[in-house]
Amino acid sequence: MNLENCIQIGVISRTHGTQGELVLSVQEESFIDIVFQQESVFLQMPENEEVLVPFFLDTVREKNSKQALICFLDYQSLESVAHLLNKKVFLLKDSISNNPTEFYSIEGYSVIDKNHGYLGKVNQLLNYSGNKLIEISTNNSEILIPINEESITKIDDKTKEVIIDVPEELINLNS
Repeated sequence: MNLENCIQIGVISRTHGTQGELVLSVQEESFIDIVFQQESVFLQMPENEEVLVPFFLDTVREKNSKQALICFLDYQSLESVAHLLNKKVFLLKDSISNNPTEFYSIEGYSVIDKNHGYLGKVNQLLNYSGNKLIEISTNNSEILIPINEESITKIDDKTKEVIIDVPEELINLNS
């Protein structure tokens, strides 16, 4: 699988037990639920970091909100999984979601409003009690934009742009 078609969701952080079970530490809590729906995940192997290798899931269990315990088919011992430690784990972008409110890391992307043009770069993603926001760094301030279907119209990974359409009052309130 090609790297540009996938999104990194986490990393294999350590082993668990002696039967080849691994701890998958994810970047976003929502990725745990998505892993449960998958037949396989992709790992980035050092031989060719642009090509991802599929690994078929045998079992998946939730450890906590940011970690899952996974077992791959045909990997049943500590020795068989030792080379998988610290490997980055990816899923197909299409399996994450086409919904812009469920997304992955867009930090550093340019933010362009349909009416105001370029606003700045995504500084960070914030989560205040379930209310997700994009923090945009402008020349002299920061703008907070809610993450929802109405405000984010498109995320373009190729150009690294987030296209938004928000009321002028929201931009003026924050700037």
